[in-house]
Amino acid sequence: MLPVPVAGCGGKVVGAVVAHTAENDAVLPPTAAVTQNVARPFWPWGESRRSRAKTTRGRDPPAATVPLRGQIVGRKGQDPGRAGVCANRAIGRHTGFHQDVPLAGVTVDGIVWDVDGVLLDARGSYPLAVVRAVDTYCRQALGEPSPLGVSDVAVWKAAGGFNDDWELAQAVACLLTDRWLRGDWPVTRAGQEDFCRRVAALGGGMAAVQTLCPEGACRLGAQQRAQITRWAMQWYGGIDGCRTMFGMSPGAVREPGLFHREQPLLRPQELECWRGRLGIFTGRNRGELVMGLHQAGLTHLFPAELCRTVDEVPAKPDPTGLVQLAERLGGQALAYVGDNPDDWEAARRYGTLAASRGLPALVFCAVTLGDREKVEWFGGRRVDCVGSTPQEVLRWLRPRSSACVAGPRVEGEGGH
Repeated sequence: MLPVPVAGCGGKVVGAVVAHTAENDAVLPPTAAVTQNVARPFWPWGESRRSRAKTTRGRDPPAATVPLRGQIVGRKGQDPGRAGVCANRAIGRHTGFHQDVPLAGVTVDGIVWDVDGVLLDARGSYPLAVVRAVDTYCRQALGEPSPLGVSDVAVWKAAGGFNDDWELAQAVACLLTDRWLRGDWPVTRAGQEDFCRRVAALGGGMAAVQTLCPEGACRLGAQQRAQITRWAMQWYGGIDGCRTMFGMSPGAVREPGLFHREQPLLRPQELECWRGRLGIFTGRNRGELVMGLHQAGLTHLFPAELCRTVDEVPAKPDPTGLVQLAERLGGQALAYVGDNPDDWEAARRYGTLAASRGLPALVFCAVTLGDREKVEWFGGRRVDCVGSTPQEVLRWLRPRSSACVAGPRVEGEGGH
């Protein structure tokens, strides 16, 4: 279990405790038993017990009813609900936002959004395109079916450096080729997890995979990598989207594109009060972005000049796209909402540039969609706000100049 306290402020314990269980990510609201006038320090994620002891040295320890790390506050026998927002008051260490943030929310001048996992639920599209492309490669080049499953793609994403799904497919193919050449076949899920931990330790991305798989990297040349990318694009675009998004025929694919499986995570009316203050920084190309926004009914909220795609700026975690959008949006502070390690790293790198270049401060908000790996990954790092849905993040962000104070509340929100 990984409980993360939502901090009390002003001497009061407010909010709830976000806890991770094997079944779901639960929020247990505080009860009347929680002391309302007991100040307690907030310990950011990742701090050690020793540093906590230093924080409280010379003071009375917090009351037992106050939620500490490792404790859950709730009514006895109460069923846990869905995960709630978790706000980290110790922000500014990597994002550049230099003030304590009240749990009621933080005021920003605009929001930059990632797309997949944040505006659109793409769990049924890109991962499946990767799996099918890798399987096609394995059958043709190795004479074996691929052991990669859809759920395995998230393991690779967590290693970092794989914001580009097509490059992720190439990386998997490199590992599988290496293991096949060495007679270590098939590659199990546990084997992939262990390998991805080693990739992460080397900084993530394709370069780390090639370092760890020299034989596979030698066998998987530029031509084979390009072919894997084409297969993935053809599965994603299908007969009705491949030419529009990628300028190529669907090849052997004879069915509608996997992009039809994507579902919007936000409704247009939930973003209406932010109109004109919204941007996008995504790993999609321009064609993929246009198609996705059209399907979600969000095109009118994101003008082309406030969107940065992978075919226009360097891929994340390079912060160039964020820097360009911050220069256009302006203001004192912006929020960036993402869902994977490359989004977090792009925000961190932006923070190293913000002060010297006079850029707006940046608050990083993570959306997990209840994914256990994401909850644990972001839980171990300094993240300003974590929500299981984008609606929860929106409720925490306040527009500086708008009649919409705490974000629009739509009937049935979060049920997409």
